Amino acid sequence: MQKGANDWVHVRMKRRDLQLPHVAPLVAYADQVAAAYDLEPGQVPYPDPGHGGTEAEVLILFSHPARASENTLDGSGLLSLENQDDASAVCFDHCVRVGLAFDRLMLWNAVPAPLPKGTSQPTSPHVRKGAAWLPGLVELLPRLRVVALLGTVARDAWALTCGDSELPTVVGPSPGARGLKSRGAPERLAEVFDEVAAAVGKAHTS
Repeated sequence: MQKGANDWVHVRMKRRDLQLPHVAPLVAYADQVAAAYDLEPGQVPYPDPGHGGTEAEVLILFSHPARASENTLDGSGLLSLENQDDASAVCFDHCVRVGLAFDRLMLWNAVPAPLPKGTSQPTSPHVRKGAAWLPGLVELLPRLRVVALLGTVARDAWALTCGDSELPTVVGPSPGARGLKSRGAPERLAEVFDEVAAAVGKAHTS
């Protein structure tokens, strides 16, 4: 059973590590994004310091931050596979299955800021605005070797600003409950993690 980042003792311990060298530049970047959206620091979720941060070899790109009401336990404020929403739980299980250590991963949302109230899915303007932040994010990940684009929003945002990147990409469905309802989607998502694991291998790069 996974331990949720939304357990507040666990969350507080993680937040104490947000200024570690592999996380601090990404926290600063998230705050820069938040300011561009007229949001307070922390309203664009921070990366989990237990993940790879700037040392990540794998970028997993999701669609947009889940609303608190969509989470079993809400409020961590972290982009973490230990969160208790469906998408995180599914990806957690696949990483364990393929032996992909969390400290090799970086998570980000193609639309990094929460959607406006009354909006359930990102629109084209949301995607374009979010995509503009992807090149800067990639610059902060010098060890990056492969990008997993999960869902059409992630795929479209990447194509807008990073489509000419030499980084290999693996495209799959959104890991949320809605995305996995499509025929063949669970099987394709499993293949994505198989392909990512094969791309980076089991040993850490030197």
